[in-house]
Amino acid sequence: MAKPIVKTGHYTKIKKITVKMTKKTKAEIPKAVIDDGYNLREKSKWVVAAVEDFVKKPVKDIEGALVSELLTNTLDTHDVFSLPTDLVTEINQVSAKVVLEHPGVKPSQSSIIRAAISRKLLNLDELFG
Repeated sequence: MAKPIVKTGHYTKIKKITVKMTKKTKAEIPKAVIDDGYNLREKSKWVVAAVEDFVKKPVKDIEGALVSELLTNTLDTHDVFSLPTDLVTEINQVSAKVVLEHPGVKPSQSSIIRAAISRKLLNLDELFG
């Protein structure tokens, strides 16, 4: 049975998503999770917050981050995150919008989540809004 995510409160069903990433990114996530006031058991909540912020961006802002992620060749590990199914639907909708506006960019769920994580690790929302 799916459990609601307490911090966001409006989700009920959860889906596990495997995200390919670099070893460096995977190693940086625990520190960022703690620094942002979560505990390590709340890693997926931290990722949910990052993705929620990311998918709210205009497509033109998302596209640049996705191109960077799609060009990353050293995806040498992975991690599994529990995301609300509603958020997975939003990720798929963003992917479809990007493809419609820029047919050469074909983002996967993994690349969108990876871009959101990278943006959060770099504190880009704090720097550039």
